[in-house]
This record gives sequence, C-alpha cells and structure tokens, in this order.
Amino acid sequence: MKIPELLAPAGNFEKLETALHYGADAVYMGISGLSLRAKADNFTFRELQDAAGMIHSRGKRLYITVNIFPHNRDISIIKHHLHALKNIRPDGIIISDPGVVEMALDIVPQIPIHISTQETRACTGTVH
Repeated sequence: MKIPELLAPAGNFEKLETALHYGADAVYMGISGLSLRAKADNFTFRELQDAAGMIHSRGKRLYITVNIFPHNRDISIIKHHLHALKNIRPDGIIISDPGVVEMALDIVPQIPIHISTQETRACTGTVH
C-alpha cells in the first residue's frame, strides 16, 4: 500500500519551517515571477538553494513551481531557471503550461514533472 505524501506550500522560510515542523513530507515553492502564486511570498533563487539544502538534509522532498502561463518575454527566463534547477536538484517540478513541460523535458529530463492544479489545457509528454 502506498502511503500518501503530505505536501505543503512554503512561501518563505518561516512557512517552510512551520510546514516541516508540523509533519510535511514535502514542500512546494516558487520563485518570484514564475509562480501563479504571484501575490504570495516567493523565494529568490539564492533562497531556493538554501531551502533545498535544508529540506533535503531533513530527508524531506522539494517541489518547485514553474506554473505561470508564459508570454514570449518569459521564455528565456524560464529556460535559465530550468538550467539552474540542475544544481538545486528538486524532487519534482510543478508545471501548468504544455510549452514549459516541453522545455523541462528537454532541459532537465532527470527531474520528474507534475501537472499543476492550475493547468487548464491538455499536456503531453512523460509526466507524473
């Protein structure tokens, strides 16, 4: 029998600590400008790196949201972010746009992709 994973949002370090303290198995977070939770707190890239180390040192999982519906001006930023995620090594990426799924499959095929609850169109490819 597969045990469900308790996944909690973590918009800043205080919320991250709270989620882990109260038993989250995993957390998800985004970087400003690439997350649909634009009004919520978001991490800088440097903070994502620090958070990833802390999360993984506790044996917990980290999912990064890249779930905006991008405009052409966002494409190079998303590609740069995906390349940078190679060093962070999240346990998965949460994506809502089929084009971003294709970019992720090309740039970071080793990182599992999960479809965001914000996704409103059909995605293709190998996703989880």
